[in-house]
Amino acid sequence: MSERRKQILIATGAGAFALLLSWAVAGTYGLVGVCAVAFVGALIVSRSRLLPSRPMPARRRRDVPFVNSDFPAYRRIQDALFWSPISQRHFDHGMRPLLMRVTATRLASRAGIDLYRDPTRARAVIGEEYWPLVDPRVPPSQDSNVGGVPLNVLRNLLDRLESL
Repeated sequence: MSERRKQILIATGAGAFALLLSWAVAGTYGLVGVCAVAFVGALIVSRSRLLPSRPMPARRRRDVPFVNSDFPAYRRIQDALFWSPISQRHFDHGMRPLLMRVTATRLASRAGIDLYRDPTRARAVIGEEYWPLVDPRVPPSQDSNVGGVPLNVLRNLLDRLESL
């Protein structure tokens, strides 16, 4: 006799014994109670066989608070990046001064060009596409209704600066 057949016989015998015992002790109410328990058990077994088991969700690490008092410059750069796409005013007053400092430093160290004294050569090295973003002669915008600079454009400019 196979193991599976033994399990079925044992389960059937136990069910029959439970039915007889419940009928002897509680009458019809006992039979209804055992049938209800058997029905719920059958539902649980069939559900576990039909539906694939889901893995347990990974435990989340407790969030460790990040104290920005140790890194104020990081917070300023993060805020400037966040607000850059919102409007031209946000870009010009937040991200643009940072980009101009980075551009001036990179041009001076890699190409020997002063961004402020020789904007023509700087423009040729930076490229026409990105020059309006770092042109030191352009006054900052006060217009919050004009869209800002998308993050992918900023990323491309920084890639261009890194390639110098």
